[in-house]
Amino acid sequence: QHRRRPVLREIVTFRPVLARISAIIAVVLLITMTTVTLSANSLPGDALYSVKLLAERVQYFLAFDAKGRARLHLMFANRRTHEFSCLFEPGRPFDRELLSNMLSETSHAIGQIQLLDTEQSARLIEQVRRCNQVQLTVLEDARANAHDHDIEVVEQAIRKCAEQHECIECMKGSD
Repeated sequence: QHRRRPVLREIVTFRPVLARISAIIAVVLLITMTTVTLSANSLPGDALYSVKLLAERVQYFLAFDAKGRARLHLMFANRRTHEFSCLFEPGRPFDRELLSNMLSETSHAIGQIQLLDTEQSARLIEQVRRCNQVQLTVLEDARANAHDHDIEVVEQAIRKCAEQHECIECMKGSD
């Protein structure tokens, strides 16, 4: 038997369903991408900050190797450092969770770099070293202007930063 080709009318009546589904998917993607883009500059306490953190988790989940994960942790450490410096106001209590996250991201970056071979890690070691120096500078500024009950927390963070610096220097020396 001869197979008949679909008539234009049949195609047109079927296509609106596909067009609607495609339009809905496109709108959802557009809203999602716009929200993620708008959240990029958010700070802790902003309405879109949780979207920013969720986008970071998705990025990390999609990283497929230690080098990619190290780069992401380094990028997140730089972001947390920037957020901490933006939110710090002399004499006011600061966000201890943000401070902890800043140092944790640096530690995670160091841990991922240690999984790499020497050739892959050299550039990342230098980048994490620079991030660590910026963090130390930010923390020293915070210590000079910290509220009385935050001074010990800042001191602990500076010690942690110094430990990370030693670890980075050891990694650098093993190149």
